[in-house]
Amino acid sequence: MSTPTIQSPAGAVDLTVEEERAFWAWAIVEVLRHTGMRIEKALELTHHSFVAYQLPATGEIVPMVQVAPSKLDQERLLLVSPELGRC
Repeated sequence: MSTPTIQSPAGAVDLTVEEERAFWAWAIVEVLRHTGMRIEKALELTHHSFVAYQLPATGEIVPMVQVAPSKLDQERLLLVSPELGRC
């Protein structure tokens, strides 16, 4: 199966690469929009930064983002909105 491409004045454009770039651009904008964190901190996130926390009172599991220490030298946990948790 060939890679989907289109022709442009600058040459062939690999649509698979463009789709991946568009996805990650959308993902970082959503993280910034829903958490309010600075872009420097958002760019440091990895898949290990997203954790599930079980509330002791109800047993409900809520998604959280673990943010690396910054100027206050303290790690932070941010509650993830339901909208961002579904992404």
